[in-house]
Amino acid sequence: MSRIGETLMTIIWTPKMLMRLQELTEEREQYGDPSARQMADILTAEFDVPLTKDIVNHTIVSKINLKEFELDQAVYLPTYAKYNSAMHTAVQRTLPANLLAGHKKILHLCDLHIPFHNVEAIATALRANATADILVVSELMDLGSQSTWDVALPVPIEVEIEETLKMLELLSANFETIIVIKANHDTRVQRRIIRALPSDLQLMLDEFNLIDLLVRPFKNIFLIQNWWMQLGDVIFCHASKSIGTHMRTADELDSYFRKHGDHLKIEQPFRVLVQAHTHRLGTIYGANTKMFEGGMLCCLPTWYLAKPVKMPWATGYISLELEDGKAVLNRCREVYLPSKICDGLSFEIIKAE
Repeated sequence: MSRIGETLMTIIWTPKMLMRLQELTEEREQYGDPSARQMADILTAEFDVPLTKDIVNHTIVSKINLKEFELDQAVYLPTYAKYNSAMHTAVQRTLPANLLAGHKKILHLCDLHIPFHNVEAIATALRANATADILVVSELMDLGSQSTWDVALPVPIEVEIEETLKMLELLSANFETIIVIKANHDTRVQRRIIRALPSDLQLMLDEFNLIDLLVRPFKNIFLIQNWWMQLGDVIFCHASKSIGTHMRTADELDSYFRKHGDHLKIEQPFRVLVQAHTHRLGTIYGANTKMFEGGMLCCLPTWYLAKPVKMPWATGYISLELEDGKAVLNRCREVYLPSKICDGLSFEIIKAE
């Protein structure tokens, strides 16, 4: 047996090493490097295992892939049927107490607007951050079927539920901890119910969040019943606020949290703020804060493409790293992805029967 063959036989690839190799492979596909030799050097340094470019080239990495929606002819809601029992069982979950202990990598995704999500962009973000310890996400669903907005597309809510459950299933299987932050589209079902009730009954309706039901079957997915949350010295928020000036929204939210910190019971001074909702992507620095707007991971709708805009939307995400709850500022950054501009939507709208 050759020396290469002997070395290949003795290397034991741990799941973490394979996920890191997947990140490096995705980086090379997107940007042209690192080379196999550079990958071997990086992995050797990070995991203290002697690797060569030949070992890297001979290692097969199982990639994270998103499947397109396929309708099961036998059961109209196959994924819903699969999780129906667990979904309708009340579950109280709290985040682990030691969630931020040690070095943690956090991936922030926002404004997927399922079923109008950009499959290619999401898959790219997940593969490039396969070793993320925590995934923070907001605005999973569009719920356009429940909206009174004229440009909302008539996608049946059954399709929206199926696609969202598939996404949650995939995220749960590939990441250790997923945190979902409440967003403005989540309340569309509740608002529709309220509009249908007589005014004297509307105040009796408890708050209803469809996402709350959909995440229940997945033990490592936690829903935050608020539009913001704090992890260490980072604040993640999905405020229903979008100002038409670059990064002005994030800047004003920074001022808001600092002014009302005592009332909001902010646990410790924050140094990083990440705002979703605006569909714009960028970074600015304040006196005490690094501020991000988180971009989007949905397809561009025809109504958006039909008119000029001052501040264009951007496809991308935010990647952060923390050490014992403290942000490593030079490792917290925004990542732009090529926009998937489509004339309309890239999937067939299925009519509910």
